[in-house]
Amino acid sequence: MTAAMVRRSVWSAAAICALAFGGASAASADEVVPGDWYVETWGVQESLDAGNDGAGVQVAVIDTQFNPEVPTLQGVDLTIAPPICYDQSGALVPAATDSLEAAHGTNSVSLIAGTGAGYPGQTGVRGAAPRAKVTGYAAAYSAPGFSTGLIQCIDVDGEPTSGIDERFEDALDDGADIITIQLTVGLLDSELVARAMREGVIVLAGLDNEPVDEMGTLGLAMQNGVVGVQAIDAYGDPQNGAGSTDIAVDVAAPGVGMTAQAGPGATSWEQQTIQSGTSDATPFTAGVLAAVWSKYPDATGNQILQSMVRNTGLEDHELTRDDSLGYGILSLRHMLSEDPTQYDDVNPLIVDDREFTDQAEFEFPRYEEIFPDSVTPAPSDEPGQNGSLLSAVMPLLLIGGGIGLIVLIGVVVLIVVLVRRKKH
Repeated sequence: MTAAMVRRSVWSAAAICALAFGGASAASADEVVPGDWYVETWGVQESLDAGNDGAGVQVAVIDTQFNPEVPTLQGVDLTIAPPICYDQSGALVPAATDSLEAAHGTNSVSLIAGTGAGYPGQTGVRGAAPRAKVTGYAAAYSAPGFSTGLIQCIDVDGEPTSGIDERFEDALDDGADIITIQLTVGLLDSELVARAMREGVIVLAGLDNEPVDEMGTLGLAMQNGVVGVQAIDAYGDPQNGAGSTDIAVDVAAPGVGMTAQAGPGATSWEQQTIQSGTSDATPFTAGVLAAVWSKYPDATGNQILQSMVRNTGLEDHELTRDDSLGYGILSLRHMLSEDPTQYDDVNPLIVDDREFTDQAEFEFPRYEEIFPDSVTPAPSDEPGQNGSLLSAVMPLLLIGGGIGLIVLIGVVVLIVVLVRRKKH
C-alpha cells in the first residue's frame, strides 16, 4: 500500500507534540520565540556538523527576483537563471537585483542554503543545505504600476503570464533533483508534471496561507505526486491554528515566526523582520530533503519521499495522515537515522487512478500520462467511456477559446478535488 492510499487518521494533540520536535523541547506558550527557532529544534547544526550539507544535490527555486549579494548567500553555489519576464515598456526585468522586491525569492533560497552569515551584528537566515547547487528561476516580479499588490510576469508579446510552466521546464532541462515553488500557482502543464514524476524529481508546492474551505488548496499542490507543504509554528500547530485543515497537505514544516532578510515592512536589506507562511516552510523542506539526500547519495528522489512520509516526527510510527499535518511534521533527525534505500523506488504520493471505476475520477496528470507504458487499449470507441475526460472536454477549448479554457480548468479542478478526497 502506498502512502497516497492511506486512510485519514486524526492525531491527538499529545501525539503531535511527542513527535514534532526531534531532540529539543517545543516552545511553551508564554515563551518568546526567536526567528531562528527552527535551527536548534530541527537539528540543523548537528546535521551540518555531521557533513550532511546538501552537497551533490541540485535544487531549483521558482520564485520572484533574487538578491545573491546578501551575506548569508556568499560562498553558496547559487546560479540565477536568465530572466524571462518583461515590464510594461517591453524591457526585460532582471532576475538578480538589489531591489527590495527580491526579498521573497532571496529568503526562499536562504532557507535552503543560507550559511547564517549576516550584516554587522546579525545572524543571517539559515538553511539545512548550504552546499547544495541552487538555481533561482525568477517567474514573476512585483509590479505595483501594473497591478498593485500582485505578482506579475509579462511575456515578450506583452501578455500577462505566470511564467511558472516555462521556468518549471527550464528546471527539468537543467537537471534539477528538487523543484520548490513558493508562489500562488494554478494547475501546471500536465505533461511537465508527468515528466517530473517519471524522472524522479521531487516537486514541492506551498499551500494557501489563508484558511481554505473543504476543497483545500487548488493548483499545483493538488497535482499527482506533488508534495503539498503546510507551515507550522514553534508549538507544532498549523499556521491557521490547531485543528485547521487543508486536504492538499502532505507534510508540515517550520514556517511561522521566521527571520527574514528585508522581509515585510523592511526599508533596507540590512533590516531583519519576522514573517510567516508556506513560503518559508516549502524551501526549508527542500533544504532538509537535500541534506538527507547528501548523506544517502545512492537513494532516488522517490526513496527520499518515502523516507519523508514514513519518518515524520521523532519516533517510529505507523504510516498515517490527516488533513491538518499530512503524514506528519518533517523531521531532519528522523530521516537522517533511516537509510532511504530500504524503501521502494516509487513516489508514495502518486495515485494510480486506473483503479477508479468512474472515468470522471482521476488525478492530474493521470497515472497513464506519467507512465505511458502502463496504458492498456480502450475496449470502446465512445469518447469519455474509457478514455480521458480531458479528451472529452477538449472541444470546449477548441471552440470556445478563452471561455472554453476557463470551463476546462474548472472541470479539471473539480475532478482533482474529488479524487484528492477519495485518495485520502
